[in-house]
Amino acid sequence: MPMDRSLYPANWEQIALEVKAEAGWRCKWCDKPCREPGEEWHQTVSRILSSGELNWYLQTRDGETNAMGETRMVERPQRFVLTTAHYPDHDPSNCDRGNLVALCSTCHTRLDLSPSALAQKRQIRLEREGQLSLLTLLDSPPVQPTATAPPAPNPHPVAVPAKPAAAPPPKPPAPGLTEDRRRSLETQAAVLLKMATRVACSQRLTAECKRAVAGPWLEERSAMLELLGVSHD
Repeated sequence: MPMDRSLYPANWEQIALEVKAEAGWRCKWCDKPCREPGEEWHQTVSRILSSGELNWYLQTRDGETNAMGETRMVERPQRFVLTTAHYPDHDPSNCDRGNLVALCSTCHTRLDLSPSALAQKRQIRLEREGQLSLLTLLDSPPVQPTATAPPAPNPHPVAVPAKPAAAPPPKPPAPGLTEDRRRSLETQAAVLLKMATRVACSQRLTAECKRAVAGPWLEERSAMLELLGVSHD
């Protein structure tokens, strides 16, 4: 991964060298023997081979076949470079010895591509660009609301004319008793009078009239009772 040297302390090279020396120039994760300072690549390969670590010796080179079908061995010295990584805190400014670990280039690349490392490095980049971190927001004092003075009264108030009260809606006109309707009521009253005497059946006639003209037509009911000579108090 590209390294932004401005994020590291001024004596980073010395710190990293001490971490790798304390690890014996071996990766702390996969235990790969790595190239030591001032050592030529063929010397590193000979040291690994003489130590009997054949599994690591086989990784020092790969066989490649070209378009002509010819196979040749390609050296892989970059696999045996020891680095110093920040872990578990990926912040480059945190160089506490408990946060530094010696890793080979392969393991260091896997660490840098892990989700936790990518997320933290993205957050560090955003903070450098001016975005506040969550801890900064939690540590900052709460913002006090600014007291504002009430507005000054207007020395020249403008009189606002009062709105006139809305007129109540007009009541619908009561239904009038037409001449045709009165004649119809007279006919109905004559029929009822033939059915019984006015005195004996006044209560029955009153009930019949109320059922016949019940509802909002009070004027019709009153007219019917008057025709029958029945009290409608």
